[in-house]
Amino acid sequence: MELHQLEYFVAVFETGSFTNAAERSGISQPSLSQQIIKLEKELGSPLFERLGRKIVVTDMGQRLYPRAVSILSDVQQIKHALSTANNEDMMRVNVGIIPTLTPNLLLKTIQRFKAAYPSAILNITENTTEALISQLMNGELDTALLSLPIKNNTIVTETLFTEPLLIAIPAVYPMAHDTVIDIKTLETVPFIRLSDQNCLADQVDSFCYTQQIDPEVIFYTSHISTTLEIIRAGIGISLVPACIASTTSDDVIFKRLKHDTVERVIVAAYHRRRQQTALSKAFGQLLKQTWHDATDDFLETLV
Repeated sequence: MELHQLEYFVAVFETGSFTNAAERSGISQPSLSQQIIKLEKELGSPLFERLGRKIVVTDMGQRLYPRAVSILSDVQQIKHALSTANNEDMMRVNVGIIPTLTPNLLLKTIQRFKAAYPSAILNITENTTEALISQLMNGELDTALLSLPIKNNTIVTETLFTEPLLIAIPAVYPMAHDTVIDIKTLETVPFIRLSDQNCLADQVDSFCYTQQIDPEVIFYTSHISTTLEIIRAGIGISLVPACIASTTSDDVIFKRLKHDTVERVIVAAYHRRRQQTALSKAFGQLLKQTWHDATDDFLETLV
């Protein structure tokens, strides 16, 4: 017994005509009649008596009708429930983001996302790379906006943009007037460093190790905003992402390093075995657009 056979039976029962039932069901009358015959053979009893152009419902047909209606109603409710659940999933997205991307990019990205998807439910978690990867692994996040490297084979990534790190210098320092800064300068001026929980700290440490320099760290902080405040106070310098540097300030000057460029690669990360939703992809692309809008003109002034 197949669902479409029950649908055809109900249509004949309710219209009182094979012709009208076929028209209602959107199939030819011979096809509908054939399916009714198959259903009758399976049940072992006729459902209708055919008296010329007139049909009469048999006792078996009378008993089958309420059950068939109930079954078809249950199927429709199941379809509706699953469709609603899928739509809710499609309209909800859980995004993770590292703290160094949030100060100048997050608000504008959210505004663009809300304008493009006004009915979507957006949940955002700001946390360290390690914590966000853990949440990706256990299904709490659909995507996470992170900086490479990511040492987890279960996580796949899509590159959004490559971002240079710039030297942030108090405007009162003489070196703030230099066109570009020599790498060795980092060893001669007090340095502000992010704590080990921040992935940017690892990237700065790796760069310093490769260049064989050892900055004099005088202040450790967990927040990039604190880093800028310390620099504004004239206490030291630091390496910061271009998206942070794009905010103009009379107290802090941003410079490129001479000859060597230190960069980070920002990616949208996903769990390998989970489907990437349209909303999660869209949020990453909107962040990319916001980054370019915030930094492209600014970086050209530093060339």
